Amino acid sequence: MNRRQIVSAAALALTAGIMPGSLAGVQAQGAGAPAWTVTAAQSSISFATRWDGNPVTGTFPDWTADIRFDPRNLGASRVRVEVRTGSVRSGTREAVDNLPGPDWLASRAFPTVTYEASRFTALGGNRYRADGFITVKGVRHRLTLPFTLDIAGTTATMNGTAALNRLPLRIGVESDAAAEWVDRVTNVTVRVVATRR
Repeated sequence: MNRRQIVSAAALALTAGIMPGSLAGVQAQGAGAPAWTVTAAQSSISFATRWDGNPVTGTFPDWTADIRFDPRNLGASRVRVEVRTGSVRSGTREAVDNLPGPDWLASRAFPTVTYEASRFTALGGNRYRADGFITVKGVRHRLTLPFTLDIAGTTATMNGTAALNRLPLRIGVESDAAAEWVDRVTNVTVRVVATRR
């Protein structure tokens, strides 16, 4: 930032009622966060729940992510993930047959589930928390994702797990609102290996 830009930013800060001491924050926000390209072969989105008392696991192999993240500039960081729910894979046939159906993920009418986060908190060490929103079948619901992040050179490895309650998202409420067959809570695990652009 040259002298003229600094003077302009200071004037803007004073006009907006920002204290001069906050100018560093204005500069940091303007800097943005770097973009990351996901290495699909090393990344995954998987789930684990219980169906009729038995463990059920699976994956959604078709997904994309727009990641802008800087651990030194969390205020400028953001992420948007889109998952194609019709791509579900599982060793349990009932999951493959039922999850895309209208009472569950309604893949035909709503082919994608999205997760967006622009608020991140450093928890110490390599631990962070993303506070964002997941949208399923048009229902938007707050979802917190704790995760670890390790960066080596231009490669980042992220691992996180979130507990997702299906009932507020209207998943399986017509056929199993009482959770007699399928647990209310599903653990969704995300692993991302990405390269900084």
